[in-house]
Amino acid sequence: MKKLQLNFDFESEYTLLGICTPLKDYRLSWFLNQSLNLTLTKIEDFSITLPKNTEISTFSIYHYVDEESFSTYSFISNKTIGNVLVPEFHQADFLLLINGQTGKLNEKIFISEIKKIANVLTVFNIGINKTKSLEIIISDIEIHLSNIFRKEKQGYQPKANKSIS
Repeated sequence: MKKLQLNFDFESEYTLLGICTPLKDYRLSWFLNQSLNLTLTKIEDFSITLPKNTEISTFSIYHYVDEESFSTYSFISNKTIGNVLVPEFHQADFLLLINGQTGKLNEKIFISEIKKIANVLTVFNIGINKTKSLEIIISDIEIHLSNIFRKEKQGYQPKANKSIS
């Protein structure tokens, strides 16, 4: 029987920027909202068991869906106490993951606007296909976001009335 293999090119769908700054996540998300015209909002922290670690690590995450451009933005802390989400890019304090063509089209504009934010030391593009761990982490983040949106959707559904016998 012939096997089919599904290959997904993360590079064409995603843009990932590394941001180095001493700012706290909530401050930087506010500045990103102002400079990039986004509405990043805090959502449930992203939890993951990292390789070489037996404990679950949690990373703060902010999210925004741009329905006009069909793009999503996830602003993720790369560091937590004693752990780094993407160790290959340990110099980045935060990651900005952009899903959609907007990221590819506006990547240079995003980088230059983020660099203008006070206390941002540097911003750089991270090639997603450079490390296998990035593809796994992005998949885990997508699953995390799907679970959050599923919970929100279920919360808005009216509950069925139970008849009393």
